[in-house]
Amino acid sequence: MADRQIPLGMHNALYDIPIIYTNFGVRMTSLDMDSMLLSHARDADAQHGLKPLAVLNIHPHADYFEDELKRHNHHVGGTPDSPKYWRIPVHIVAQYGGADAAYTGMIGEKLWVKTSDDVMTFYTMVTMNMVKECLGMRVSGIKLDIPYLKETGVRVTRELAEKLAEIREEIGKPDFNPGSPDQLKALFFDQLKLPTGRRGKTGFSTDKDELERLAKLHPTPKKIVEYRKLGKLKGTYLDSLVEEADEEGYFHPDISLHGTRTGRCSMSRFHQIPKGPLIRKAIIAPEGYVLCGGDHSQVEARVLAHFSQDPELLFIYKNGLDIHSATAQYMFDMECEIDQVKKLFPEKRDEGKVVNFALLYLETIQGLAHQLGCSWADAKVKY
Repeated sequence: MADRQIPLGMHNALYDIPIIYTNFGVRMTSLDMDSMLLSHARDADAQHGLKPLAVLNIHPHADYFEDELKRHNHHVGGTPDSPKYWRIPVHIVAQYGGADAAYTGMIGEKLWVKTSDDVMTFYTMVTMNMVKECLGMRVSGIKLDIPYLKETGVRVTRELAEKLAEIREEIGKPDFNPGSPDQLKALFFDQLKLPTGRRGKTGFSTDKDELERLAKLHPTPKKIVEYRKLGKLKGTYLDSLVEEADEEGYFHPDISLHGTRTGRCSMSRFHQIPKGPLIRKAIIAPEGYVLCGGDHSQVEARVLAHFSQDPELLFIYKNGLDIHSATAQYMFDMECEIDQVKKLFPEKRDEGKVVNFALLYLETIQGLAHQLGCSWADAKVKY
């Protein structure tokens, strides 16, 4: 498999190749086809799993071997979340694995001949080259300051206990659980008499959006929001990164090139690192290296200006102006010059920025309303 002369095709190579390297020490030096990514390049909204593609492109009952494996797994006491494949007869597992290998090649061949030249050019020149770059990142990993993460975890645990004690004392409930929807409903709507919002299947909602809304109306929901955010930060980053890092302190993130409609790659937990130094301080450079940061300034809007040849966009960029300030100036009918908006009305510019990215990434009216914290009607006007 490490021989460049042998064509290599996979279905989700970013998942499979690191496993092969970690367990067998085999480095893949070539990758000719990834049927999952080819499917995504053709239609980002379609199903890209191997079995659905096999059923669609090969045979209606192509998932037979998967069903057999599930049946045998259940028979030996396994569950979908905790399978016991080692107890299943080898010939059953071999049939399943053989079918997967065969389906990967067959799906690749069928999609290859159906794909237009433009999509194929994008797939071969962009997607497949991204696979090679992402594989290097996945295998090499991200160096973490483990002692710092452990220290910070202890400090945050103490801070969480203090916040919880403060909330319980404030509302007079020593056993209050901020994670219980029923207790939150009783607190907000019965005890504090706050206005109700959306209604769900089990009564009025206390989900994240509703908590954010109530936090603007009363200090107690605000404290609960802060408590839950800090708790999530601890569980998602401080605790799990320490547990999942290897012996040398490297975290090897899952990287996906098919998880978004826009084509942006996503990286487990590092796709959107929380703002501020708390978590970012834990990401360090290996000895002899330094960390460098870079960003394309408003690259999406610049690409849009190039392909659309919109006169307004072209004017903004040819004259070195800021697109988000220009949008804010138009939205709020400001009398100041575009280059003064960022200094005089930074919050309005932020709204313009949100609207710009919502348009670029095909955000829904509901999604824009959530980001701006306004009604759907107001969001529709701003769109």
